[in-house]
Amino acid sequence: MKELRDAIEAWVALHPHLKEIGRLQQLVLWVWDQHAPAGDLKEPVVNWHEVKRELQRGKPAITVAAWHEVMVRQAAVLLQQMTAAFAAADLPGELRRQAQRLQALFEDQPELPGRLIQDALADQGPGLAELERAGVSPGVAVFFLWSVLPRLLQPLIQQVESWQQSGQWERAYCPVCGQLPAMAHLVRTGKGRERELVCGRCQTRWHYKRMGCPYCESDDYGALKILEPHGAPDWRIDTCDHCRGYLKTYTGEGNEAVALADWSTLHFDVIGQNRGFQRFGFQRYQI
Repeated sequence: MKELRDAIEAWVALHPHLKEIGRLQQLVLWVWDQHAPAGDLKEPVVNWHEVKRELQRGKPAITVAAWHEVMVRQAAVLLQQMTAAFAAADLPGELRRQAQRLQALFEDQPELPGRLIQDALADQGPGLAELERAGVSPGVAVFFLWSVLPRLLQPLIQQVESWQQSGQWERAYCPVCGQLPAMAHLVRTGKGRERELVCGRCQTRWHYKRMGCPYCESDDYGALKILEPHGAPDWRIDTCDHCRGYLKTYTGEGNEAVALADWSTLHFDVIGQNRGFQRFGFQRYQI
């Protein structure tokens, strides 16, 4: 964890405009350091043969795995701890107020954190609508939920990532949670560069064809273009004139834990959107 903390600090030093969101990432790591369960972390209850069969049919793993009651309870406790830490931290006023409102709701409705976790795992949103009626931004709740869940889903994510390395997925949506990609990485291999897509929600990475738009699946090379951000030689923004989507793409090597974390390149989202393109991948940082 210290290595990741140091990597975030170094990234923010190079990109001072990301100072505030970098602080949020450090606070998330602090909560995990302080409150994450140790040796008794419960894993998803997975019948791997069943998951693999459904993956081969194009069904994301999260829809097949069962969720151990203890795992949901652990995630709910972490969600409460995350919210409490943000409610007490020296943060920009509105974010802190939102965290305090959410914390108060959790105190009034002790079953709510577990319900939100189960809704998120089932890709349902009734709990978020309830929060919005109570004055809590759904974007803030999504940020907290998906700051907790990827770590708890790691055993399942690792299994799926290992399975798909032989090119058995090759679909444009995440094999774990079904979301469209937020980013891509051109990985150097013995056969040249291959492309991995990166989920902005659960952070799964998966292999995808080298050329083509993952959003509309167009292979019209005349419509597929590249924006090159000034002063960022290891980055490009792939765009599609058909669907007007863009995909932030890392062409470098090293520091992937930060480089592919989405928050670290939010300034590239601004570039893409200012050029008239839109983001289709999951957005965790609507805060």
